[in-house]
Amino acid sequence: MESKGKMHQQNDEQNNQQNNQQNNRPEKLLNERQQVAELLLAAKAVQLSFNPLFTWASGIKSPIYCDNRLLLSNVISRNIIIKKWLELTQKIKFNAIAGVATAGIPWGSILAHELNLPFIFVRSTSKAHGKQNQIEGHVTKDHQILVIEDLVSTGKSSWQVIKALQDNNLKVSGLSSIFSYELADQEFAKKNINYFNLTSISDLLPISHLSENEKNDVQNFLKSHVSIN
Repeated sequence: MESKGKMHQQNDEQNNQQNNQQNNRPEKLLNERQQVAELLLAAKAVQLSFNPLFTWASGIKSPIYCDNRLLLSNVISRNIIIKKWLELTQKIKFNAIAGVATAGIPWGSILAHELNLPFIFVRSTSKAHGKQNQIEGHVTKDHQILVIEDLVSTGKSSWQVIKALQDNNLKVSGLSSIFSYELADQEFAKKNINYFNLTSISDLLPISHLSENEKNDVQNFLKSHVSIN
């Protein structure tokens, strides 16, 4: 019992430390999207660095990196994100949720649980063994599916999942993520994909620690990588 109590105490201390970091930031008049961005910065889910640069899964060298899985470990942050997401999802009609493997799976399953909806998850490609499934779980053609991703960068993995669903004659109502680099927004619009997020790079940069020159460098970097490959 003593070790269990210590574990709870450590978790509480971790949560309180992050909350204190947020409370100690200079008071600003932030809109709701900037509040989410500040939460990501306080949790170090989004980090900015020019030396060294970060390497994305795609191999791209970037001054910005986002790892929203860190938010899952902090109960308060996780609950805030879910609350904001539940509010945002009221804008779209859907009756099933698909998580993008792998980072979209926990967020999608939590949302599906909160909304009492069916949940599936989808890989960007078919599994190489077993039944070689790309789509795990079961929905029908009558379902309208909301695809959940934790982060949209180039949009490649999100598009692969949406296409896999459509190729299986399943209806996709839209795509939603916690954070977006805004690289794929225009391409999603061209493909008639209803995409919305909790916050994006445009919300985050103004409240970041970067100088104006560094903010411009980040924006120039992102402009040079706009596309869905």
